[in-house]
Amino acid sequence: MYTFLSGNSRRLWYWLRVAFAMGMAVVVVGVANQIFPLNTSEDGFIEAAELIVIIGMVLAWAIAAVKAERSHVEFRAGIVAICLTFTAVSFAGVGRETTWGAIYGLAPATVNFFMMTSAVIVILLFVTAVTLVVTHFEDTKTSLRNLITSRPMGWISCGLILFAIGAAFEENLFGVEPHELFEEVFELLAYLSVIFAAVSLISTLGTNPSAR
Repeated sequence: MYTFLSGNSRRLWYWLRVAFAMGMAVVVVGVANQIFPLNTSEDGFIEAAELIVIIGMVLAWAIAAVKAERSHVEFRAGIVAICLTFTAVSFAGVGRETTWGAIYGLAPATVNFFMMTSAVIVILLFVTAVTLVVTHFEDTKTSLRNLITSRPMGWISCGLILFAIGAAFEENLFGVEPHELFEEVFELLAYLSVIFAAVSLISTLGTNPSAR
């Protein structure tokens, strides 16, 4: 019982520190904006940082998928399916963030080409993930159960919460200005959380049975 409580206390303290650090990051950005107003337009610094982070999401989850496939952990097919799903979602996010190049002034034909190519890549990733789920259904169920109670899931949940807060700022539900700035900051933190989820998952994947 003591070990169980001690483990829960450590987890709680970990997430409290994460929440504090993210809260301080928002405060710092807010204060910095009062001194040097930040550009929140499509070609601004924060938008550029978001794009870089989203590309990092794609790479992190793709690396996690490869790492899982090469590892000797049990139920790795389910883990690969999960990683490929997040890779697909992240890749679609890159297109959403850039509107497939339209925000950079690319010709409509080029934008359509990027959009169709991206759609094909996302569909292929999803089809591969679904195939793994169907052919390794028990592995996938076990992987999902393990994921739900893991630190990577904590980071994913953190990302979802931050993204929801960002969406609320986008609609100016809090009545706080500049709401566009806080929307972008919370979205950026949400994307970083999803990267941390992938990195955390990678750290748990051993290359041999004893490294689980």
